[in-house]
Amino acid sequence: MIEEMTTYHTMTIQMLLVALIFNLLTSQFSQEPFSKFVRMGYFLFWALISMVVFAGIVLFFSASSSWDMRISVMVLGVIAIGMMEFKRVQSNAKLWLEGIPIKRNSALLILTEIIMVAMINIWASM
Repeated sequence: MIEEMTTYHTMTIQMLLVALIFNLLTSQFSQEPFSKFVRMGYFLFWALISMVVFAGIVLFFSASSSWDMRISVMVLGVIAIGMMEFKRVQSNAKLWLEGIPIKRNSALLILTEIIMVAMINIWASM
């Protein structure tokens, strides 16, 4: 049962990576910065991050794990990634209102999020 929960948690992390790649592509290829696809990617991100957190909490309590460095890094990583996504949307709105292109800003923040998720996943699975 623990293996199934671990697999589910891993799958939701992989789905989050796919959603981040979707966000990256839609932010680069859409003509309007707040098109339906960009907003859909934002909501998809928050839905999947919620799934990852929920699966992690269920796994933590079901496995009767103790709090260690891995879990601390995962919690801090989720908080940092969420803050970065919120900052990205806020800065995109500000840049858009000022008439400044947002593609570079959006791409840098999303690539940073992708790298953070991938590195935390690799490090935690060691």
